[in-house]
Amino acid sequence: MMPAEEIVGNAVAKQIRELSLRLEESVRATAQARKELSELQCSAALLVRMVGKPGTCRWCNADVYWVIHQYGPHRKPNGQPTEAPYDPTGINHWATCPLAKEHRHGG
Repeated sequence: MMPAEEIVGNAVAKQIRELSLRLEESVRATAQARKELSELQCSAALLVRMVGKPGTCRWCNADVYWVIHQYGPHRKPNGQPTEAPYDPTGINHWATCPLAKEHRHGG
């Protein structure tokens, strides 16, 4: 029979190995997710630059691209499409503008 300390030590060592393997899998998945995110960001930035109209944020003076939204929550009450500003990175400028909170409607 094995001494109790050795049994506990083996159990702990087994848990450490399992956690290590899970961590390695997580690191690989995170690296893949980062790669995919980077590719999506590049695609979004390219798309915004292709279809957007260059302009400037009237509050912070940042460079933006105005993109027409035909459908979705950003429609005008009369059903007409509206424009939304996007950073050159492809992110909606309403989410990144440092002065956005000061200019939100209704809140």
